[in-house]
Amino acid sequence: MPHWCGIKDGYPQWYSKGKKQIVAGVESSGLTVYAELTEPEWQEWILLFCQKASDLLGYAVGQPEEGFDFVFD
Repeated sequence: MPHWCGIKDGYPQWYSKGKKQIVAGVESSGLTVYAELTEPEWQEWILLFCQKASDLLGYAVGQPEEGFDFVFD
């Protein structure tokens, strides 16, 4: 993913061009992502993330509120 910054304090982190933070963590309900981005920046980033994750995992990845099921293998 663009703007990869590594793992800090145990969490993967990314930064946008303006050094705005994106942090991800795993919870029992799935992946949680916190971002300090504008709405257009967030939409662009999360769309790319879901596309790349879908390609890597071999099934559609998306947000539950958009109708995607939680897949647990």
